[in-house]
Amino acid sequence: MTGPIDTLFINLCMVVALSYLISLTYTRWKVVEDDWRLKVARSLMAALCAVLLLMHGLKFQETIILDLKLVPILLIVLRYGPLYGLLSSLPLLMVRLTVLQDLPPQLFLTGYTLFMLTLLGVHKSITQDVKPYLRACALSLFAYHLPWAFSPRRAELLLVMLPSVLFNMLGFAIAMMVIRSRILYLKATHHLRTEAQTDPLTGIYNRRQFEMDMPGLNPGDSLLLLDLDHFKQVNDRHGHQTGDRVLQEFTALLQSCTRNRDRVYRIGGEEFLVVLRAVTPAGSARIAERIRSQVAAHAFEAVGQLTVSGGWCMLQQDRAVEDTLQQADHFLYQAKQQGRNQMCCCLDPQQALPSLE
Repeated sequence: MTGPIDTLFINLCMVVALSYLISLTYTRWKVVEDDWRLKVARSLMAALCAVLLLMHGLKFQETIILDLKLVPILLIVLRYGPLYGLLSSLPLLMVRLTVLQDLPPQLFLTGYTLFMLTLLGVHKSITQDVKPYLRACALSLFAYHLPWAFSPRRAELLLVMLPSVLFNMLGFAIAMMVIRSRILYLKATHHLRTEAQTDPLTGIYNRRQFEMDMPGLNPGDSLLLLDLDHFKQVNDRHGHQTGDRVLQEFTALLQSCTRNRDRVYRIGGEEFLVVLRAVTPAGSARIAERIRSQVAAHAFEAVGQLTVSGGWCMLQQDRAVEDTLQQADHFLYQAKQQGRNQMCCCLDPQQALPSLE
């Protein structure tokens, strides 16, 4: 025979387990961008949780049930709003009105309506902080129990009200902790990954990310290696802070000259790499020339005019990405040797590399 304490403990364990299952549906940071399919899936999971918690409630005086059925509904409404809250509520309402009838239907429906209306009134003001969630939880739970004061059985109902509110708040806090810990974990790993794969100054990808992207490159892609001309003189004359701003401006120019599917990397001090995806040689030449002309026409803050040199090569079926990158580097060197402010390329994959002598 299960005692009251055991039943309450089982309810809390169910909240932890079911909250953990819901938390596993969060697979990435930026959860506010979740699409409607994930929201529907979580709403249905919350509905199942609510029904299970209702069926395993603790009975008082054989008629009044103390349970945590409202906890999953609270989570969904406060997170996603009324539409998904209604979706998660429907199975609970059906079971409560047809299977378990510990309260008169009109009393339950009135309390549940007040519960939902209270949540609708506060859910837009919810922030990422925990306190607003707990305040909303307390207000909505008291609203749910308010009709009990007008019931003929109000004496016995009010006796259970405070334990019910406190028990549900405890369950809600536990569920929040479980899901929040998962989100914080995803946030931390996202930030660590971002720091490892992006350049902190310009915000674009770094060499490590390019090395990770290399297996995904295909013949028909092009590697464009760029280097700002005489950039060392900028640092020597104007200081490194000005040099940093120049690099940031140059990055913005690169991004404006490339397409959405292309990727820009900073792989050295003033050395950048652009991966042009699914492009023809003529298209590579156009983009390279666009970058060169845009940089030459741009007036950099506190510096004025600067130029850029570049070398690019098309990826070939029988040539490794590393070899193509080395070839682009040779053509960058050739552009420097020939006077800078120009783009050199290899249209013939069998063309010999320029001499470094």
